[in-house]
Amino acid sequence: MKEENIEMGANEELKPCPFCGGEAILIKEKIITRFYVECKKCSAMTNLFTTKEEAIEVWNRRTNNDR
Repeated sequence: MKEENIEMGANEELKPCPFCGGEAILIKEKIITRFYVECKKCSAMTNLFTTKEEAIEVWNRRTNNDR
C-alpha cells in the first residue's frame, strides 16, 4: 500500500495525539484514495475515510471537547 503525506490547508490543523501527545500527520493512500491520520510517535491512527476533512474531524474529536 503506497501512501503520501498530505499538506494541510491554512484552515486545517491536527491536534496532538490523544494517547502520547505526539505530532500527527494526514496520510492519503494512493491506490484507493482514502485518507487517515496517524501519530508519528506511537502510530495511533484513525480509520480510513473518503475525505481528508472526515479524517481530520475524527482525529481532532475529544470526549471532553477541550474542556
